[in-house]
Amino acid sequence: MKLVVAVVDNQSASKLARALAEHGLVSTQIPSRGGFLAEANTTFLIGVEEARLEEVKRLLLEKAEARQVVRDGVRVEVGGAVAFVLEASEVWKL
Repeated sequence: MKLVVAVVDNQSASKLARALAEHGLVSTQIPSRGGFLAEANTTFLIGVEEARLEEVKRLLLEKAEARQVVRDGVRVEVGGAVAFVLEASEVWKL
């Protein structure tokens, strides 16, 4: 079992949550903030079997779209996702 920790901008969070649910993937969402612009984000905790990691990656690529914005006269890329895949040695549903 793997734990995917994915940080996604808030604009993409609802699309990603809906797509994960449609694919039968369970996730927990945590509000977060950070990055260069200190924008509001959502951090997803997604427990998934190793065989479905590529599916999760594909959904992240499709739903967490990067885009260009201008802040203080500077064009920067926002959005997208940063994901960490961790080994989950035990999973408890209590």
